[in-house]
Amino acid sequence: LQEGGSGAIDLSGSLRPTDDGPMVLDVKGRLGQMAIDASGSLSDLHNLEQFDVTMRASSPDLSRVLALLGFEGAREAPFTVDLDASRQGAMLTIDRAHLEFADATFDLAARLPGFPGFDAGSASLKIKGSDFSQFRELLQLPGAADGPFSLGLELESDEAGEEILRIALTSTLASLEADGHISNASDYTGSELNFTLRSDSLARIGKAYGLPRLPELPMAVHGSFAVEEDAIRVRGPVVANVKDTRLQFEGSIARTPRLEGSRLSFGIEAPDLASVVGYFADAEKVPPLPVDLDGEVSLRGGSLGFSDVRGKLGQSSVDVQGILRLAPPLAGSQFTLESSG
Repeated sequence: LQEGGSGAIDLSGSLRPTDDGPMVLDVKGRLGQMAIDASGSLSDLHNLEQFDVTMRASSPDLSRVLALLGFEGAREAPFTVDLDASRQGAMLTIDRAHLEFADATFDLAARLPGFPGFDAGSASLKIKGSDFSQFRELLQLPGAADGPFSLGLELESDEAGEEILRIALTSTLASLEADGHISNASDYTGSELNFTLRSDSLARIGKAYGLPRLPELPMAVHGSFAVEEDAIRVRGPVVANVKDTRLQFEGSIARTPRLEGSRLSFGIEAPDLASVVGYFADAEKVPPLPVDLDGEVSLRGGSLGFSDVRGKLGQSSVDVQGILRLAPPLAGSQFTLESSG
């Protein structure tokens, strides 16, 4: 009981049987710092096969409740929660679960006809907040976004038992839309997702993640990926567009330390190679020529290997092979370049 917060326990309640129906529940009071008001009906305290309950709870500190659920390190912050849920045998219905916390609201609704399983079930979660940075700080989450945000998640199970996921995220940095199916495997092997990522300012993303050279230009990325036993299979291909620059890639990203063994085919088309390089580094010695290249890149032994990189640089046809050592100062890197035209 002490995780409910410091202070006295002052609860009053009743559980009254009725002549021809379930028991009637009524509880009010305080559990430490938490205020509770619950009412409803239930058939059996042991298995809760049938119940219909509404509840409201509030406390000046949600971190204690989160610690009980295994989320350690959350900062102290007040919360209120409203719940309206019922169960009839295998059918669990959550009509409303509303949480207010860290200047954000969380709304959950669910219908699970095969509870505790998810077969033929559906659930939706909507989160809206005024400051993502405060939300991240309180929950000790990684990231760099701040300002207003919203997140929508929908999960449903089709007739074949596949779980279909839909995601819609908006923040001051970017927006993300994704949909696909999620496998029941513990490591999500077999899951597949299609996604579209958009931002109206690469510069804003660069400022947040320490890439100050990124330009004040919109960006769009779309594609799909599948989770395999030993890799993430990038498909589609994944295409990124920034003004007149187009980058695409597909292949496998290994699920290994440092992504060892990853292999991707790529293509880049841009009106000015120097401008693209300048997004990330000093491009003073890079020729300001149009570029249209395709090739393959692999990651092995701490090196990036480039093979079959062919295409046009300006008016010249080029063929590039080589190895780029990632350890500074790039000692041992070597490239061969053939050019004609």
